[in-house]
Amino acid sequence: MFIYIGGSRVFHSAGAVSLVVRAILQAGHSIHVGCSVGADALVIQSVLAQGAGHQLHVFAVGSSAGGFLPGFSAVQAVRRNIPVFAFSGFQPPALPGLAGFWVQSSFCGLPCWFWWVTQRPLFSEV
Repeated sequence: MFIYIGGSRVFHSAGAVSLVVRAILQAGHSIHVGCSVGADALVIQSVLAQGAGHQLHVFAVGSSAGGFLPGFSAVQAVRRNIPVFAFSGFQPPALPGLAGFWVQSSFCGLPCWFWWVTQRPLFSEV
């Protein structure tokens, strides 16, 4: 299973990240992570510190000017039917262009937000 992790650019709880990363790696999953700063950087450092670089996939979405496209990697994951969790003390903004919403959840025992995909109705008025 592929696990995609995205987090705040100002998240600093290395201990919490290490616990999540360890649980994912011990389950034999690979980790995909986004922009390489904040929580994402902590994930990368934790995976490498645990000697599991072969289970790490890093992708960055940004411009050469240093700006990031918010939510892009999460949007791509949702479009591929991959569960998306956000570790944040507050509800993240909606993912652009997607039907759904964030719900409070838990991942490996840690509080987080889960993107709940809403389905289109089977029948709609024309």
